[in-house]
Amino acid sequence: MITSRSRGLSVTLVLCLMSATAAIQSSVDNEDAGSAVTPPFELRIHDRPLARELGAAFILPRETVPLEVVGGDTGPHGIAAAAGELIAEGLNRWIWRAPALAGLYPLTVTDSRGRHSTTVNAFVMVPASSAASRLNGYTIGQYPPRAVKHDVLYAPPDAFVEVTTENQGAALSPHFRLKDFLCKQAGSFPKYVVLREELIVKLERLLRVVRLRGFDVDTLHLMSGYRTPSYNRAIGNVAYSMHLWGGAADVIADIDLNHDQRIDRRDAVMLAGLVDGLAHDGDSDAPRGGLGVYGATQAHGPFVHVDVRPATARWGD
Repeated sequence: MITSRSRGLSVTLVLCLMSATAAIQSSVDNEDAGSAVTPPFELRIHDRPLARELGAAFILPRETVPLEVVGGDTGPHGIAAAAGELIAEGLNRWIWRAPALAGLYPLTVTDSRGRHSTTVNAFVMVPASSAASRLNGYTIGQYPPRAVKHDVLYAPPDAFVEVTTENQGAALSPHFRLKDFLCKQAGSFPKYVVLREELIVKLERLLRVVRLRGFDVDTLHLMSGYRTPSYNRAIGNVAYSMHLWGGAADVIADIDLNHDQRIDRRDAVMLAGLVDGLAHDGDSDAPRGGLGVYGATQAHGPFVHVDVRPATARWGD
């Protein structure tokens, strides 16, 4: 562990495999993660906020990652990493140099009194190959050419998160797991996904609003998260779907939000309204992004598409 007292000190933290495995397994097995006391501080990565109790970050090999504590007590917080190099940059600010090897590396920050902590499951990704349509035997397909559409820049991703049988249950936030976002296409492990931290934060905020309305639900169920270009093409979806860039989720409307003793499109409309209402829950960016409402078919129930594009788009009701 290092604190800001180690200003300018570079420390390589390579903990034993047993400790790293225990940290990962703890986040996987903690079925009641949402009941923990919320830390009074927020950990930001690249100046992006994460869920306070537990978050995720998707990092390139050897990437230099700025970390900063916002809020909470003003004393020096401590930080520990499963691997990589930490450099103290000032009071409660650090630089983490990620390992070169792809994998899951938890980062844990503890306040100065040792009362509260938050963990970030940092996933070091596997670099993409622009020419390959498969990655370690898993079908990806070809991303569409780099383009700007509706003020949104779409470019092929630089890297993918490797999903294995061992890490598929790893927590991305208190109520969502890596496996929740896997593409529906057939294929054995390892599998690969692209994910945006902002999407996970937005889904957590939406779940919080649903629970505050009195619905005792553990999570939101996703019909679709990440899609490979190959799978996206197979289902006939648009080429520049945010699903391909890990910035979209189709949330199943399986909660009787309007209390009429049935689940139908009207519940999806109400769920979409809660997404728009996130702006009143302290999320000033909530009105931005895509939001669409879909009714039930023979293949699926009603659902809401939620994404984190930098522009605003609305469709359906």
